[in-house]
Amino acid sequence: PWNSSWLLYCAAARSAITFLEPQNPCDGERLGLQGHSMGGRLTVLTALDPRIKAASPSVGGSGYLYTDIAGIPGSARHMQAGSERDLYLKTPDCKDYWPLIKCPIMFLGATNDFNSPMEFVIRGFHSLPNDDGVMSFTPHMNHRFTADNYAARIRWFDAHLKKSFSFPKTGISSLELKTKSGIPRFTVEPDQSSKHEIKKVSVFYGFDRDPRARFWRSAEVNREG
Repeated sequence: PWNSSWLLYCAAARSAITFLEPQNPCDGERLGLQGHSMGGRLTVLTALDPRIKAASPSVGGSGYLYTDIAGIPGSARHMQAGSERDLYLKTPDCKDYWPLIKCPIMFLGATNDFNSPMEFVIRGFHSLPNDDGVMSFTPHMNHRFTADNYAARIRWFDAHLKKSFSFPKTGISSLELKTKSGIPRFTVEPDQSSKHEIKKVSVFYGFDRDPRARFWRSAEVNREG
């Protein structure tokens, strides 16, 4: 790992945090961290620093990239097997950093991203030591997202660094596959405790195995109650 460029990137990120802490008008007690793609991975590798109070990686940092996607043999990224590969997977690979991240974290993704497949992001989130994290994905896209998706990141930092916004909790959802009509039914109960009115609920579904090339369909949404 000492020969990996990621060591230098991580050292630079930690140095940047140290530089920012005493700066005026920066508040060293409320530092946030964000990064995109390669920067998203660096965000995950650095978010375990206790000085970071909120983080938001995007389309990078999922980990597990050297693991096959379920049902797709040979889909993993290639690295020659051996002791060097084993050491790499134990050190700069993001999968072992997620369990160490204690600050609130929001992942911005694209449903068809090649660099952080959605299934791997969810797998990383399942290993977080607490439940203080959310995911926001833009459907149909690869390695980018829309302005409203990015706005969620701004509000995430408003909520956790400025305390000026009440970020909604993840909605409660359930999927019923066996119905009288034969049409699967997905139910979601959005968090309505915030003062902000919900304008719209959209539901997308897809069943292709490969998340990098999955085709997403929009479902008919009906409100009850």
